[in-house]
Amino acid sequence: MAGADFSFLSSCQRLRRRQQFLCLILIFVSQAILIVTLLSSYNPWAVAESDAVKTFIVNTVGCKIPNIDPFDQSVYEFLNETTSITCYSAPPLTYTDGRYLRINRTALNLHYNDSLDFCQYETIIRPQDEKSDNAFRYLRAVQFSDDLDVRSEFVRVACFGQQGSMLYSNFHAFMIKKDEVETKCAKEHESFLKQNRPKEVFNFFILGMDSVSRLNFIRHMPRTRSLLVDKMGAIELQGYNKVADNTYVNLVPMFAGKYVEELPWDERFSEIPFDNFTFVWNRLSKLGYRTLYAEDAPQIAIFNYNKAGFHKPPADYYLRPFSLALEDHGSMWKHDHDCVGNKLETDVVLDWIYEFEETFRDDAHLSFAFITRLTHDNINKAKLADDPYYNFFRKMHTKNLLDNTFVIFYSDHGMRFGGIRQTYVGKLEERLPFMYLILPKKLVKDYSHFAAAVKVNANRLSTPFDIYETLNDLINFSGMQRKNKVTSRGMTLFSEIPLERTCEHATILPHWCTCHEMEEISTEDKTVVQISQYIVRHINNLLKIHGPRCALLTLTSVNHAQKILPNDKVMQYISSLHDVLGRTVRFSSKQQFAEYQLMVTAHPGGGVFEATVRFIGSEKEDTIEIVDVSRINEYALQSACIDFHSHKKFCYCQ
Repeated sequence: MAGADFSFLSSCQRLRRRQQFLCLILIFVSQAILIVTLLSSYNPWAVAESDAVKTFIVNTVGCKIPNIDPFDQSVYEFLNETTSITCYSAPPLTYTDGRYLRINRTALNLHYNDSLDFCQYETIIRPQDEKSDNAFRYLRAVQFSDDLDVRSEFVRVACFGQQGSMLYSNFHAFMIKKDEVETKCAKEHESFLKQNRPKEVFNFFILGMDSVSRLNFIRHMPRTRSLLVDKMGAIELQGYNKVADNTYVNLVPMFAGKYVEELPWDERFSEIPFDNFTFVWNRLSKLGYRTLYAEDAPQIAIFNYNKAGFHKPPADYYLRPFSLALEDHGSMWKHDHDCVGNKLETDVVLDWIYEFEETFRDDAHLSFAFITRLTHDNINKAKLADDPYYNFFRKMHTKNLLDNTFVIFYSDHGMRFGGIRQTYVGKLEERLPFMYLILPKKLVKDYSHFAAAVKVNANRLSTPFDIYETLNDLINFSGMQRKNKVTSRGMTLFSEIPLERTCEHATILPHWCTCHEMEEISTEDKTVVQISQYIVRHINNLLKIHGPRCALLTLTSVNHAQKILPNDKVMQYISSLHDVLGRTVRFSSKQQFAEYQLMVTAHPGGGVFEATVRFIGSEKEDTIEIVDVSRINEYALQSACIDFHSHKKFCYCQ
């Protein structure tokens, strides 16, 4: 810059005196403007803000969530390069093409030596006369030896050779428009439009993966993430915090807007079906939307594991009868139950969803799917999911099937078991599942302030209850932006979430809250030892109802202890903002209040438990309150002697 100034001065000196004066004034003015510009653009906080962004993914008055390296040194030993799965078998002898079931003549010539005599298919149905979500039935077999137009939704195929031996078997799922569904939807959707007059009508696509944290998605699914974020405009909610332990108790808040206890439901109702509860899929069905519900792994499905499921299909297109039949056919499965024939089970589900999206691209519809098996038990198997999900979303994107659709692609929680779960990073990421949202193109274009708010909220504390409120805004879309109140449990993502929001406001128990700062304390601390013994006594008291079936547990060791340092603003409340799961939290100036998170091991069984405990010291006596207890190592068949789901993680059968 100095060189340029001297060049201007030498030029001025060559001019006449009057011109020199004007030239010097011009230089002075230009330099003054430059100085003002530099000063106005200078931000003394720029470095601090940049560092804060690197340090926290949420950095607000109410909550700070640290930005953890997915490949942090403390977890590196638990990560490995899982080899890809090749679901190899002879090429399928039959395949689907729209509504057509076709014979693969190339495969027949190359692999079956033209020995085919005939094939047959059996339609798979859900019996209407049985009040069970676990029933399926095969109808009478229909023979074929050439391509045919199938009018069945699900079929099992078997092909036989000239000598009568079975050469081949497979299962196929078709997407067949149902006349009764079309008639119902046309009538109900017209009524919805007349009565509610929504400003816009959007479709809904909700796809969940089991046990994949935000960090593990970054580690193992880079192709899918790049496609979503860079090509499809997905917004990642980096501060998305689960509100409860496992799948079921996190998804009910997301799709019913209630904690499970508020439905109401607990183990006493395990034989009662979920038909009469209101979820987003049956709400939209009543508004004339075509609905799909699909899961894999039927024995551990969301509403079926130790529960009654649905006695009536929850959606117009329900995959469960097909999944049950497939699960029952043991010879179809390979590679630790991940491959069915020559396809990943994940691909089988995704292909059926794709057919639904393509069939109803011009009609109001909802897809709800949750895929469990591939990622449920092994943190590294998420790597095997990258290609299937990448190919699925790329195909949907290329065909523009999601242009008018609100997409929720998410997980319920991170990995809840295994060695990584015992590290600080593992604890944190287990509570922070991945959550990606893709907004309809029309919403982004015509309601840009809605999209802008979602982008801001990507780095605010958010929960499943916020997803529910956002769905509410879209289901009956008014185009008006409603302001969020910090005291609301659920907040729409289409308005900025207040900076003051804490876990207390969001009704996230301290046990699940990732906003807390932690202080390491000695495992030999007097209070820590006292609390650890209390935790084991608490578990034993819970198990008393099972009599002698569960062994009496004793404390083996205290593995880790942290003191929770809550936000000071939360501690100033004299009474709580809410009751959480029936437990009221109150504070007073005369009480010494502390929260601890301890990891203990008990015998027999070697159960490793992580507990969040409130320790309240008062003038009269000390009080210990158990907030929540998790089992963080696998218990497999240790608790096979009892069926009480919430106690299985504690019980060691004698």
